[in-house]
Amino acid sequence: MGSWLTLFHQLQVERDLIENDVVTTRHAQEPYFLLTVLILSAPNNFDLRDTIRSSWLRLSPSRKDIRHVFAVGSEGLEPDLLRRLRQENTVDNDLLLLPIHDSFLNLTLKVTKALVTMSMTMPSHYTIKVDDDSFVRVDKLVQELEDRQELAKSRGDFSILKKCFYWGFFDGRARVKKKGKWKESDYDLCDLYIPYALGGGYVISKACTDFIVKNHDTLRGYVNEDVTIGTWLSSISPERRHDTRFDTEYESRGCNNKYIVQHKLTQAEMIERYKNLAAHHNLCSTEYRKRMSIHSYVVHRYFELEKISKTN
Repeated sequence: MGSWLTLFHQLQVERDLIENDVVTTRHAQEPYFLLTVLILSAPNNFDLRDTIRSSWLRLSPSRKDIRHVFAVGSEGLEPDLLRRLRQENTVDNDLLLLPIHDSFLNLTLKVTKALVTMSMTMPSHYTIKVDDDSFVRVDKLVQELEDRQELAKSRGDFSILKKCFYWGFFDGRARVKKKGKWKESDYDLCDLYIPYALGGGYVISKACTDFIVKNHDTLRGYVNEDVTIGTWLSSISPERRHDTRFDTEYESRGCNNKYIVQHKLTQAEMIERYKNLAAHHNLCSTEYRKRMSIHSYVVHRYFELEKISKTN
């Protein structure tokens, strides 16, 4: 039942987009970067940012078309804290200071403001959004994105690269939260969230970013930024890639050498994984599983319905 309701409401969203003359064309500025790593970080998380710089960001290939930024809200900060942030940026030159209050309720605004700024200053073919307790195999990620680019070139089919590509661990079974930290009072599309890539780490291509940048002021935002992005992008039928190598659920599934992204890691765990890679080329000293991965049937069924609706 939930899947059919989700499809029905997606069609409603598409109708509303047409009525509101929402723009879906590509951004005029051509991308310079292959990949930008967007890391959401709180103003006081100096140690976490330093740990990331000294661990998994070092896995990034040394090339000019790969960039990272830490997005931090700077509105209303104490003068001393703002001074420390500016000093940090003078040294590391990787902070994206946004004129917003940095809070959980502003996460959607934080992501959209970051994407808008990045689209003008560092246009990229792909963006990966992560948190400052995530660990990313940037080397693996770049290789797979390059393979995707090369595949399109070898086939002579560049339409693949013009479509919104949305890659992560998708959740299609989650009921709309009505209380607690993640409460969504205004989510009335369905009793289940439209399938979305979990926010601990997901990749969006330039077509996705362009749509968000051009239309975020028109579309309704929600408390949870990952729910918001998934809901917005559903209206343009993205190419979704569900990947269990994105360990981004509410709790880590353990350690597996195939993982590309892990979420909810401590600084000690980040350092340990980086040292393992440096010494043995493996993420884990010992692979282990804390729990099984969840990939709900609802997600598969939703995609099937989406395809059916296009052919009927």
